[in-house]
Amino acid sequence: MKNIFIIFFLFTTVTRLPAQNAGVDSLIKLLEKAPADTNRVKLMLNIANKLYFYKPDLSLEYSEKALKLADDLDYNNGIVSSLSLAGESHRLIGNYPKALQYQLQALEISRELKNEEIESNSLGFIGVIYMELNEYRQACK
Repeated sequence: MKNIFIIFFLFTTVTRLPAQNAGVDSLIKLLEKAPADTNRVKLMLNIANKLYFYKPDLSLEYSEKALKLADDLDYNNGIVSSLSLAGESHRLIGNYPKALQYQLQALEISRELKNEEIESNSLGFIGVIYMELNEYRQACK
C-alpha cells in the first residue's frame, strides 16, 4: 500500500512539471512584449512566484529584476512583493543572511504601507528562516 502511494505521488508530481513550465514559458513570452510599467513588475513577480520552489535561482533573478523596476517606478507594492519573494528565494538557495535582510526590509515597508498580507507573509518567512537556523526563540517572536 505504501508503494502505491509513493508511485501515485511521483506520478502526479512529474505530470505537473511540464504544465508548470508551459505556464511559465507563456508568461515569459508576454514579458518580452510588456512595456516597463507596473504590469511588467507584476508579470515578473508572477513568473518568480511560479519558479521559486523548483528553480529558486531563476526565481531570484526575476524577483530582483522586478525589484529594480519597481524601485525605478516608485511602485511600493511591487517593491515590497519583490523583497519578500527574493527573500524566500534566497532562503531556498541557502543564503540565510540575505533572505533575512530582504524579509526584514519587506516587513518594514509592508508595515508602512499597512499591507497586512505581505506583513504576515514576511513574518512567517522570517520565522521559517530562524527555524532553519535552529534559532527557535527568535522564530517564535
